[in-house]
Amino acid sequence: MVPRLSIILTLVILCVVFGVSLFDFVGATPGPQAVLLPMVIMTMMIERFYVTSEEDGAMFSVQLAIGTVLVSVIVLLDARRGQGG
Repeated sequence: MVPRLSIILTLVILCVVFGVSLFDFVGATPGPQAVLLPMVIMTMMIERFYVTSEEDGAMFSVQLAIGTVLVSVIVLLDARRGQGG
């Protein structure tokens, strides 16, 4: 599990670095706090997606991922509404 997780972490870091570089190119650079925590969370989500797809099948994994994204969007919208923005 550790080698697989390290490979996934490396790929996620490369994607985040590319994304931040793209944001920097267009002039909308996020702060470091906005990058580090989501990177760790994404790594763990990808790992769980992989394990779930191996154990329970791809269709169930996709349904679980969609549910996770929907809950995340609802929480984000609720948090923004609570801040008045």
